[in-house]
Amino acid sequence: MKKLILFALASLVITSCKKDNDDDTISIVGTWKLNKTETKYGNGTTSLVTPNTCEAQSFYNFGNDGKLAVKIYYNDNSSCLNSSYSGIYSYDSGKKLITVTENSSTKTVSVEQLTSSDLIFVGAEDEDYDSDGKSDKTLVHLKK
Repeated sequence: MKKLILFALASLVITSCKKDNDDDTISIVGTWKLNKTETKYGNGTTSLVTPNTCEAQSFYNFGNDGKLAVKIYYNDNSSCLNSSYSGIYSYDSGKKLITVTENSSTKTVSVEQLTSSDLIFVGAEDEDYDSDGKSDKTLVHLKK
């Protein structure tokens, strides 16, 4: 009976440790593909835009070494073009902030959600896309 109780207790401890380790493995490191953009308007409405075949090739690669490589694809008339950016990043998981430095320019964005497969960050804030005098916010949704 003692062996059964010890076995059950050991199993519980191992299971508890495993769950903690799973939570710790959520990381921004990796390649994230553009999934959609979401604009939240100040008047309470929301619009979602799913990328077309060209735009869906866009990605953000957050390296283990603190380097960020971004390639944004976009349509120009009938051509699919791209722009590349690179820089150094840091992620503050407590404050949910990504800070990127490219050349001598630094930008910080808020992370709305980070899971093992989803990263949502604020792409633009305090814009007025619909000219209603209220601040709008754009969220960028990425998938790993």
